[in-house]
Amino acid sequence: MTSINLDGNANAGNAATTKSALHLLPGTGITVEGILKMSTAITGKEPTAQDRAELEAEFAAEDAEKSIPMGHRLAGVLTEAMSEPRFVQQWLDDSDKSFRPFAAAVLDMCNTKRMTAQSRRAVFQDLCVRKRLAVLADIVGKPVPPKVLKLMGRTSWKEFSHRDWPAFMSVAMGSDNTKLGHVDRITPTLVRQFELIPGVLRTPALYQVVSQLKVTVERWNQLRGFLIAAPQRG
Repeated sequence: MTSINLDGNANAGNAATTKSALHLLPGTGITVEGILKMSTAITGKEPTAQDRAELEAEFAAEDAEKSIPMGHRLAGVLTEAMSEPRFVQQWLDDSDKSFRPFAAAVLDMCNTKRMTAQSRRAVFQDLCVRKRLAVLADIVGKPVPPKVLKLMGRTSWKEFSHRDWPAFMSVAMGSDNTKLGHVDRITPTLVRQFELIPGVLRTPALYQVVSQLKVTVERWNQLRGFLIAAPQRG
């Protein structure tokens, strides 16, 4: 099988190497069949069963955190961002827990899907070379504390909508978020309900529950009313 480097040169290698050399991620519209067909077109040779098995194993073993579902609204933008070598390097860096959610948040909040290709490329480069807190400060219009990046690293970022990121920033930059750092995963469900949670109940244990449980506004209001009335009853 032949692999292709980013400079377009062909080198000996297997199907799994083809994927790695091109920096392709599962879920971005690149499939096993697509890579095998590309290799066949270049080499003129049909892939063997071993070639297919190796490539399928490579896709199966890929860290799911790095992949983007094909239907995700940022899939196209992130695939385009992979043309920037520095972006790819940071995206694949497992030691950097905040880059992937940080990148997704910025690309979403900047509405890069509506930008020109040239403007998007400038954003991709900014994500890699500028201080992350400065990038976020430009978006929200005020200084962003370092704790925000740490909290971003705990988000279920793939599940966040375009509206969830501003809400997350508001929560993460607030004064009553010190216990969020003890939550395994900060989900959109938690972010959307955070302001509704009565102050006395804002504990890591409750956050864990609310991360997976949607409670109606009416229920939160009822609970708040009960807490207010409880001391009077005592």
